[in-house]
Amino acid sequence: MEWRLYFIILIVIALAIILYFFYTLKSRSNKLLKKEISERLKAEEGLQKARDELELKVKERTSELAKTNEELQLEIKEHKIAEEMYRKYESISNTSKEFMTLINKDFIYEAVNDSYCQATNKSFKEIIGNSVSEIWGKKQFEKIIKPYMEKCFAGNEVHYQEWFHFSDFEKRYYDVAYYPYYNQKGKVSHTIVVTRDVTEQKLLENQLLRSERLAGIGELAAGVAHEIRNPVAIINSTAQYCKNKFNEKDEEIDELMEIFTDTSEKIDKTVKTLLEFAKPQKMEMRKGDILKVLKKVCGLIEGKCSKQNVETNFIFPDSLPNVYLDEDQLSGAFLNLMLNALDAMPAGGEIKVQVELKDDEIEIIILDSGIGISKENLKKIFNPFFTTKKSGTGLGLSLVHQIVSFHKGKINISSKLGKGTRILIKFPVYK
Repeated sequence: MEWRLYFIILIVIALAIILYFFYTLKSRSNKLLKKEISERLKAEEGLQKARDELELKVKERTSELAKTNEELQLEIKEHKIAEEMYRKYESISNTSKEFMTLINKDFIYEAVNDSYCQATNKSFKEIIGNSVSEIWGKKQFEKIIKPYMEKCFAGNEVHYQEWFHFSDFEKRYYDVAYYPYYNQKGKVSHTIVVTRDVTEQKLLENQLLRSERLAGIGELAAGVAHEIRNPVAIINSTAQYCKNKFNEKDEEIDELMEIFTDTSEKIDKTVKTLLEFAKPQKMEMRKGDILKVLKKVCGLIEGKCSKQNVETNFIFPDSLPNVYLDEDQLSGAFLNLMLNALDAMPAGGEIKVQVELKDDEIEIIILDSGIGISKENLKKIFNPFFTTKKSGTGLGLSLVHQIVSFHKGKINISSKLGKGTRILIKFPVYK
C-alpha cells in the first residue's frame, strides 16, 4: 500500500513539474510572441511610413518632372520657332544688300547674311559664335556699339550713323538700325541689326559742303587779290627805281632792295595763286587715258624719290577705260599730292601708287609711310590757306579738291600720326 502511495505521489509531483514546465514555456512563448508581434507592428509602421514618404517623394518628383517636361516642351517649341524664324531670316537676308545680323544678350553673333561677311571680309565661321567685340575691336565696341545695343536690349528701337574703322587708313560710314526681338515670354532675347553702307553719300555731302565753302572763299580771295596786286606792283617798281637810282655800291642798300624784291615776288606769287583758286583756268576736257597721266607724274618724281631715299611701288593695270579729263590740270593735282607725300618723308620711306577699276569707277590710292597727319589737322586739310609748312600758301590741296570735283571725282584722305597717309581718289569711267 505504501508503495502505491509513493508511486501516486511521484506521479502527482511529475505532473505538477510538467504542468509548471508547460506553464513557464507558454508564458515565455507568449512574451516572445508579444515581442515579435510588437516588433512586427513597429516594422510594419516603419514600412508604411517609408512607403508613404516614398509615395510623397514620387509625387513631388513626378510633379517636378512634369514641370520640367512642360518647360522643355516650351523650349523645344521656342527653338522650333527660332529655327523657322532663322530660316526665313536667312532666306530674306541673304538676298539683301544691307548687312543683317542677329545678336544675343551676351553680344554673340547667332546669324549673319552674305553682305555682312563681305563687308567685314570674314567668313560665317569666323563670325558666328564670336562676340561683337572680337569682330569690331574692343575700342569701337565699348565706345560706339555697346551703348546703343544696350538701349535696344531695354526694348527700344535704335538708329544712328557713324564712321567705323577697319584699319589705320580704311573707314566706312554706316547707317545702323537695331530692332529688339521678343521671345515667347515677352522678353527681349536678341537684337536684329540692319546696316547700310552710306560712305559714298557721306563723302559726296562733305565734298558739296567743301565746294560751297570754297566757292565763297574764292570770291573773297579774288577781291583781296585785286586789292593787293596794285600796291604790290607799286612797291616792286619803287624798289627797282631805288636800286637803279642808287647805283653806287652800297651793300646795305643792295640787301634792302633784294629783300623788297623777294618779298614783292612772294606776294605776287601768292596773289596769282589766289586768283587761280578764285577763278581757275578753263578746263579743256576731253576723253583721255588717266593711266598715261599717272605714269607721267610717277616718272617725274622717281628721281626726287631716289635722292630722298624713298622707295617707290607703282601698281598699274595693263589698261583702263577712258576718263573725261584735262590732262594738264589732273597732272598738276597728282604731282601736288605726290610731292606732299615726299615732304612727309624727309628721312626716307615708301610711296605706293595703286590703280584699279571697281565697277564703273577708277580708284587711285596714294599711300606714304611718312609722319602722318593729326586728327585735328585732318579736318582742315582742304581748307584754303591752311598749311603746316613754313612756306606755301595753303591753297595746294584746295586746288586739288577743286580739280578733282570738276572731273566729277571724289577724294578722301585718311592718316595716322607716325604711320603715314592714304589718299583715295575715284573718277567715273567715260560713257
